Formats: sequence, C-alpha cells, structure tokens
Amino acid sequence: MLLIAPAILAPVTHRLAEPLGRRRRVLEALALAGTLGVLLFQLFARPATPVVSPSWLAPVLLWAAVRFGSSGAALACLAVGVVALAYPCLLYTSP
Repeated sequence: MLLIAPAILAPVTHRLAEPLGRRRRVLEALALAGTLGVLLFQLFARPATPVVSPSWLAPVLLWAAVRFGSSGAALACLAVGVVALAYPCLLYTSP
C-alpha cells in the first residue's frame, strides 16, 4: 500500500511534463527507465553473484526525484518494489 498509493496519487496531482520541453523530458524518462531496468536486472537476475550493489539504486532514485518530482520518485520506487517482490516469486517455486 505504501508503494502503490503514491504512484497513483502523485501523477494525478502533479503535472509530469511541461509543454515546451516535452520531447526532451520523454527522452530523459526513457533513459531513466532504461537505467533503472538494467540495474534491477543486474541486481536480481543472478542473486547468488550480483554484479552491482543495491546502493547503486540510490543515484537513480535521486535522479527520478530531482528531475521528475514526487511522481517520478513514486513510480521509480514502485518499479523497484515490484521487481524486488516478483523476482523471488518467479525464481524460487516449490517442487
């Protein structure tokens, strides 16, 4: 609940894009999503031998918060939470 409610409410109450820099902002959002996706894949794809440290997520989450405000931070935290919960469920199934 703590991850889902801000991700739903923040974009509703806060504008995500400005009319003048819309294309540049969309490209930055795609770069942020790609960076976050690569880091999450490297963290959770091989949990026995992780390539990156979990602390590497902090600069990406700060990037989302500074450049996209509370809605960007909420969506980035939601993505981290969903992946952190989904990977163990998908990898470790009972026999």
